[in-house]
Amino acid sequence: MIELKNIGGYCSKDDNGFLLNDTSANKINEKHIHIIEALKSELTKVFNEKVHSMYIRGSIARGLSVDHLSDLDAIIVLNEAQTEEETEILKEVEQNLLSLYPFMMDVDLNIVTKDEVLNRATFTMMAFIIKTYSLCVEGEDLSYQISSFKVDAALANEHLVVLEEQLIEARLAFVDNDDEEDIIDCCRWIMKIIVRAGLALVAVAENKYTRDLYPAYLLFAEHYRDQKSNMKQALAYAIDPISNCSELLQFLSKFGEWMKQESDKWLLKYNPQKNRDLPMVKD
Repeated sequence: MIELKNIGGYCSKDDNGFLLNDTSANKINEKHIHIIEALKSELTKVFNEKVHSMYIRGSIARGLSVDHLSDLDAIIVLNEAQTEEETEILKEVEQNLLSLYPFMMDVDLNIVTKDEVLNRATFTMMAFIIKTYSLCVEGEDLSYQISSFKVDAALANEHLVVLEEQLIEARLAFVDNDDEEDIIDCCRWIMKIIVRAGLALVAVAENKYTRDLYPAYLLFAEHYRDQKSNMKQALAYAIDPISNCSELLQFLSKFGEWMKQESDKWLLKYNPQKNRDLPMVKD
């Protein structure tokens, strides 16, 4: 197993318990500024006037990035929905940026419309991330129009209500798949989901939240000591993914199934109807 480093932390809160955004333009280092400028240029070519705003989220915006481990995570808010052609071109943009800046582990560009961010009464993860984990680097900053968030069932539910579907999708992706790159991408994807779902199981009780993987693993392990080694393995797969489908399927059939059962228990308590989105706590 690779060395796992304790990088990141839990979201800070104000006196009323609302989560604070700790991103800052001053925390972005010079080489990442070049990537962001390159991304802006590419987005102008693809979307032209459709771009409302652009956000950098995660470790880069918080000054916690690590070469060859951190992703370039961006949210692009459009004034109107993207076309299928634009979606395909955007995939090429992701690959081109990854080739030009190989110290990034991955480039992940998320597209959402302005209406999808603002016109919701229920919890949505994209609005949450823009508010608490993102830095606006282009256009009008929508974070000021989004209500603040607390650590509550609506937030945890976002990780747990679709976990079963995501586990099924991952298992199907590992069956009869000989595309090594695709397997590695799927491994990284589902293991990040599992680690964050583990955090979600205990977030309400602890009144803590993070999207950072290592702190999420630690908090889970405090509550589920008998599953600590399994979650540590999920963390290792997320950071250093493998392409051994048999090993991954075996892991998902055991620990993945256990996570599903625990998620079902949580949902029975907090969301017995299994609603995809729960009402937000207003600030």
